[in-house]
Amino acid sequence: MLSVDKLCAVYRKMRDKKGELTKEYEEKVAEIDKQMAVISDALKEAMTELNVKSMRTESGTAYIQPKTRYYAIDWSAFGAWVVANNAIDLVEKRVSQGNMKQWLETNPTNPPPGVQADTEITVVVRKN
Repeated sequence: MLSVDKLCAVYRKMRDKKGELTKEYEEKVAEIDKQMAVISDALKEAMTELNVKSMRTESGTAYIQPKTRYYAIDWSAFGAWVVANNAIDLVEKRVSQGNMKQWLETNPTNPPPGVQADTEITVVVRKN
């Protein structure tokens, strides 16, 4: 078995290499995304000029598809409205990890009902 020092050294080397590869990958993906955006804009312009919502070619079919995103600009007002209208299904069902941790630390005797925690023990290796 390798020494703990050697295992830490190998782990850090692998993590550093992974970081380099991730950065290189993200840069390449970002460049491809830029190029695809230029092509998408050209397709959108062509379909707008022709007043069509789709164009079929031998290489594929391009569609104009609206995408609407909704977001709250006043969470207090939105939250009050959700409660008043019993429209809780308009809010995504997820727990804010950082806020929940803070709540439980400051209110250890008042945990919210229906919440479960799962803790995983991991090993972290840092540079000295």
